[in-house]
Amino acid sequence: MKISIFRKSDVGLVRTKNEDNYAIIRGKISETATSVDMVSWNRLSLRGEGVFVSAIDGMGGSAGGQMASEGIAKFIIDHWNEIKIEKPIKLPVVALEKANVYLHNLALANPEFSKMGAVATCCYFYGKSAYGAQVGDSRLYLFRSDELSQISEDQTFVSNLARMGKITPKEAETHPKRNVVSQALGPGVSVKPVDFKLKIKAGDKVLLCSDGLHGLVSSKEIQNILSLNHGQDSVDKLVNLANQLGGTDNITVIIAEILD
Repeated sequence: MKISIFRKSDVGLVRTKNEDNYAIIRGKISETATSVDMVSWNRLSLRGEGVFVSAIDGMGGSAGGQMASEGIAKFIIDHWNEIKIEKPIKLPVVALEKANVYLHNLALANPEFSKMGAVATCCYFYGKSAYGAQVGDSRLYLFRSDELSQISEDQTFVSNLARMGKITPKEAETHPKRNVVSQALGPGVSVKPVDFKLKIKAGDKVLLCSDGLHGLVSSKEIQNILSLNHGQDSVDKLVNLANQLGGTDNITVIIAEILD
């Protein structure tokens, strides 16, 4: 089985800096949103070696958020050799756990950024499976047979209320605390990433994104764009729509298309 990866990280229309980032890794080749040289990620083989992708959203002010997201992306890449020895099913969780310790220590060493943190969702494609892990409210969706399914569950104060039945999903969409996460990388010495596993097949599309996309663009709109577009066009149209709807946050979109 082969995979093609398309991506974009955009500052949006309101923020002055991009506090989002991403990390993509296969073997010794890697890329972040701040990379100077962009790598072609088309038709990568999933045999023998996996492909790691992660969408990262920094918090703590423009400088702190930017440091947090860049730091996590670069940490995972720099320490990939020790992370990739884990079993595929555990690899995304371990990557986020190690990144959390790094970011926590970085904040301790830089008191001016003591409130910085980040949320991240990552996925490791290996063979015919995709293994994911999440901390916070970046999302992972599966698009299959023209239907979009949200695989991850937001780790937010409001999402927890909705899961307990204290508010409706409709009320959650406009709740004043909808952006308050219940877990993030950095503030604590440890985190408990939520993990999940998917069986993937040819024709699937796996979407990872920051809340700059899903906070403005509805699931129905995402589904329509993925139905009508492929490759980089899908990514560009999603980012453009988020900006048309206000672009109030940084927007990061990664789409992995599963090929024959």
